[in-house]
Amino acid sequence: MKKIVFIKDFINAYCDNAAGFVLSPERQRRAEMLFSIRERHRFVTAERITLDLIQQCFGVHDAEICGMVSQKPYIKNHQELCFSRSYCGDDLCVAVEDAERIGVDCEKINKADVSVMKYFFTDSEKTYIESSPDPDLAFSLIWTRKESYIKCIGEGLCFRLDLLDVTPEQSASVSSPVLLKNDKLGDLYIKSYITDGAVVSVCSEIADTFPMCIQEWRNNEENDY
Repeated sequence: MKKIVFIKDFINAYCDNAAGFVLSPERQRRAEMLFSIRERHRFVTAERITLDLIQQCFGVHDAEICGMVSQKPYIKNHQELCFSRSYCGDDLCVAVEDAERIGVDCEKINKADVSVMKYFFTDSEKTYIESSPDPDLAFSLIWTRKESYIKCIGEGLCFRLDLLDVTPEQSASVSSPVLLKNDKLGDLYIKSYITDGAVVSVCSEIADTFPMCIQEWRNNEENDY
């Protein structure tokens, strides 16, 4: 079972919940490596949200996040549980899974970068973007799918992205916010969403439903896709 939550303005929304939250020693050292107070506060808040989501979804009350900067973070004593998260400005996306690996990435829709396409995209991906009625959206879609894949398999950006083809089988459009099909990539599956000027892509080993809940804390609304 998996759950994906996209939280808007997450620091302000969760500031009270994160107050006094204590990180594990490893994650505390990881936080201390961040340059600014705001970055550290953002990190601590995201850690608290992740643990709250794991407790809510799986009933695990003793979860503790461990892992240093060069190590993929994991849940101590519950390593069958996996999580991934991605920042998008003041927004946060968290994905959790109770059995297999998972990776998530979210990005604001930005102008298509020709230099990135040249060195990191396959010919099929370039064609997908160039033939799209919205190349900027298509570019962001491809990039998040690549990022979600390498997060899922636990690789860094040293991975040969130019050899990884994540071209969607469906065209992307802001009027169709969910790519309905889970695209298969080797033994993994990828699904993408378009919401509020951002793209979210999730990669998982399981081809079940990929439910995403968008939480608008500022007006207390929630929408499930």
